[in-house]
Amino acid sequence: MLNTDSFEENIDLSEDFFGLIERITRINPVVIVDSNLFETLVMVSINCIGIEHIDTSKNITYFLNKIVDVRSLIKNKDLKDEEKIGMLNVSVLLNVHRK
Repeated sequence: MLNTDSFEENIDLSEDFFGLIERITRINPVVIVDSNLFETLVMVSINCIGIEHIDTSKNITYFLNKIVDVRSLIKNKDLKDEEKIGMLNVSVLLNVHRK
């Protein structure tokens, strides 16, 4: 279920899936960023950004906005070195998908 058509055909499952991602991102974004599934979640979210279900779209937009906000944390000098490295990886991933 990694393509847009699958998400469009299964609106309830899509809403639950992206709703869960949104809640985890809101509560503790580090869990998502440090996850082995992070790149896949970003790719699926980007592919599904145009989904026509309002709640699902809101959840996708929140998730993507939140991880983009993480880029601004790289400039924060109070972060530990390992946190900066994690944030830098997010930044690199987002720049690759922006092209």
